[in-house]
Amino acid sequence: MLYAVAGSQLYIGQPSDWLLIRSAESLGSPGVSWATVDVTYVGSEHVEMIRGPMAPRSMQIVLAVDSDDPGQAALWQAAHGSGIAGFRLVLSDGAAWREWEALIIGIGEAFDAANSVVRLLVDLQINSKIRKSEAAP
Repeated sequence: MLYAVAGSQLYIGQPSDWLLIRSAESLGSPGVSWATVDVTYVGSEHVEMIRGPMAPRSMQIVLAVDSDDPGQAALWQAAHGSGIAGFRLVLSDGAAWREWEALIIGIGEAFDAANSVVRLLVDLQINSKIRKSEAAP
């Protein structure tokens, strides 16, 4: 099944208490990557690369600043508290979702071109497995 990004919703909190984060413009790229390990054998001039340990990636979400949004207020609060928060992304079909915990490693406002709105840039370091559920057929 294909999912449109438009209509997807991002939440902050925990499974029993998700809070919608409004005005999302970019939802980032949650995922993992693997480190590489150089292997050199005695007597060989060739360096072989193998895949090393897996690590979650960092990602950035972009929001239009909305001072009336409790979800954005929760982002600021989490960033200035422990820095760790749970996130849930519900895809556009309303049934499929992704969940993860992340460390908020950066938060700030961007004042770009005069004909745009102020944006909130939030940098996340994923700190868990990414759990996912697909829509029922």
